[in-house]
Amino acid sequence: MLFFFIPIFFCFVSPVYAVDVTIAWSPNTESDVEGYRLYYKTGFNGPPYNGVGATQGDAPITIWTDEFYNPEQPEFTIHGLNENETYHFVLTAYDIDGYESAYSDEVSFNSGDDGAYDGGGGCFIATAAYGSLMAPHVKILCEFRDRFLLPNRFGKSFVDFYYKHSPSAANFIAGYGALRAMVRVTLVPVVGISWTALKMGPGPTVLVVLFFGIGLMALYRKGRKMLFRKIHC
Repeated sequence: MLFFFIPIFFCFVSPVYAVDVTIAWSPNTESDVEGYRLYYKTGFNGPPYNGVGATQGDAPITIWTDEFYNPEQPEFTIHGLNENETYHFVLTAYDIDGYESAYSDEVSFNSGDDGAYDGGGGCFIATAAYGSLMAPHVKILCEFRDRFLLPNRFGKSFVDFYYKHSPSAANFIAGYGALRAMVRVTLVPVVGISWTALKMGPGPTVLVVLFFGIGLMALYRKGRKMLFRKIHC
């Protein structure tokens, strides 16, 4: 039997250009739970929760349990919400037989409320690719931005440019699972460099990147020579 109450205990919004909301909740501990459904709406609180317009689709949005980074701390980021709207959210769980629980408590807030903004927001493309502002890889990129990019003029210019042009791309990426996977692969070296910089500082990171780059060039040249010899044998 499914439980009939899911306390949603955390949510925040990233209100710059595009509105993304992350909601976390207490997990259902029953063994036959297959996933959750997130319902949302604007305007007055209470049912029906028939919201439309989010990047992931109209209400309800189905969330599979295998999508979570940590099933013990389930959370989900919904993309593409409108600014300056009051949104209301409830959650249900469903099992392998399709039975669905009752609504959780409702969470409501205004998407234009700067007080709900978390300083780690704004990594739009990474958030779309990894599915959440709370994903470890996104946290690394956001911390790198805060520590190394925003404090200097050139880094801040890059961040401003990124904030201006990335939300539309992020909303497109969020709608396609295969594209999200491709972007995650592309971000691997970026996340790796950012993690190294956070742990070792910018100087050692530059040396590591140079060493890695020289190694790749050497492998590339060696591969070309071997291919050339094979062709002319």
